[in-house]
Amino acid sequence: MQIRYLPALVMLIAGAIGCVIGIINNYDTSYMMKMEVVVMLIFFVIGSIAKKIISLVLNFGNNGDDNAAIRMPENDEETKDNINT
Repeated sequence: MQIRYLPALVMLIAGAIGCVIGIINNYDTSYMMKMEVVVMLIFFVIGSIAKKIISLVLNFGNNGDDNAAIRMPENDEETKDNINT
């Protein structure tokens, strides 16, 4: 699954659960719509934060491999030769 859709997915699942709870408890329509907007905004923010964290964790493993490819000079003569050329 692409993490790009995570905030929307979390928001829609929370909205669906909120609708079911509102229907079961016979809430007034205007009250239920206000609560749906609040719940969906809160869970969109939570989903966005989760997306950022997951993206950082997935990219963290890739950054370690890039550093291994960097070659450090072993002595000062190699450094001087590279600077002069």
